[in-house]
Amino acid sequence: MADLQQQCLLPLHGQRGAAGEPLEPLRIDTTLAGLAFRTIKIIQVLRSAGPHEDEPAEPPGP
Repeated sequence: MADLQQQCLLPLHGQRGAAGEPLEPLRIDTTLAGLAFRTIKIIQVLRSAGPHEDEPAEPPGP
């Protein structure tokens, strides 16, 4: 949810992070989607490997 001035993304009531901690407001222009929304421009980025993309889908055999 965004505030009225569309400056910050606000967590929904009761929303928590992965570790159960309360979430803090996040400035919209600090996210790629928010920056594209605020500037009305297409933002191009290079895709980076995620933390698990270089790992095999299944562990090696016995």
